[in-house]
Amino acid sequence: MAKAYHLLSPEEQTAKFDRLPAWARERLQRTSRDLAFAQSELDALRRGRYGPANSPVQVDPYDDQPINLPPTASIEFRLSDTDNRKIVRVRILKDGMLDINANGALWLNPRASNSVEISVGDQ
Repeated sequence: MAKAYHLLSPEEQTAKFDRLPAWARERLQRTSRDLAFAQSELDALRRGRYGPANSPVQVDPYDDQPINLPPTASIEFRLSDTDNRKIVRVRILKDGMLDINANGALWLNPRASNSVEISVGDQ
């Protein structure tokens, strides 16, 4: 049979915490601060801190919580860990067109009427 657990009251938590060695209390306090900071950063991202809620530029648009970037943001994709020439940059122009540029020749391979593969290669 599974052991039943109960939540500790704030007083019980404080008493247990106070009985820990000093190094363990310091580690828990540091971890708690780090977690609070990380949570506040995540919350800021989700509130659109880096871009307005209606921004046309999003990171991970298929996620439950996509991250909005500023509308004028440029995105850089590094297609290789070893070849610095295989970099593609994308941004939205003022006229609504996409500007796609690279450090080498762009090769386009149509996959469907609404999809294209892009690679960078030598001419």
